[in-house]
Amino acid sequence: MASSRDFGNTRWPGDEPAKALPPAPADTDGAPARHPWRQLGQALAHDLRPPLRAINGFAALIAADPDSRLSPDSRERLDRIASAATQLGDMITRLLELVQAHHAELACAPVDLDALMAAEQQRLAPAHPHLQWVCEPLPRPHAQAPLLTLAVRELLAHAAEHAPADRPHTLHIRHDAERQAWCVHDRLRDLLGADPDTLLDPFPRTAARPAGHAPARGLAVAARVVERHGGRLWIEARSGFGVAVWVYLPTPD
Repeated sequence: MASSRDFGNTRWPGDEPAKALPPAPADTDGAPARHPWRQLGQALAHDLRPPLRAINGFAALIAADPDSRLSPDSRERLDRIASAATQLGDMITRLLELVQAHHAELACAPVDLDALMAAEQQRLAPAHPHLQWVCEPLPRPHAQAPLLTLAVRELLAHAAEHAPADRPHTLHIRHDAERQAWCVHDRLRDLLGADPDTLLDPFPRTAARPAGHAPARGLAVAARVVERHGGRLWIEARSGFGVAVWVYLPTPD
């Protein structure tokens, strides 16, 4: 028999406030520039989220109605609606982050990457109680702190989402002085022969994804942030080594 999701305390993906975009640069006449990335962000935040909110709201009303007398099959279909809405909400969030990564003006300064890593690991801890992090000291890159926070958040969240949820697991954050780069390394993960570069595609086709893997749009966001700072993000994966997501960012001389 199909089980029904409890919609009562669900935070729907269309209900969170839209992320504010940075002010658009002005044209020569003083009017805000019609930047295509900003226009896309406004469309995502203000045109796509209201219909999603309506889908979520009506689904919740149907699920909570004691007189609805939904059959098990109908409740399963309602679960599918909720699951699809969650996926769409996640896609909208990632697209907004891509807009931010492309559009935000850079005001760079040295960033304490060790403190940033510790804060993001603490933020992930309640949802991943079995996960442990082993971190080497990291350099202080020259970056815009909010954008770098976004990139680190996506990198660590991606690693945590692919870690086992039912047993203790350790992820390593390593620094390679020779490469002048650092990585998030999962020694037990296996891409099952898939091309690692597909994980950096923000809109991968289903056939291009590793089997059993959801789209890794967060890595595409992180890669764009790194590229905007003059750096590079790449993935190494091989048997016996696991998967490592490497990041090079310029550091002040």
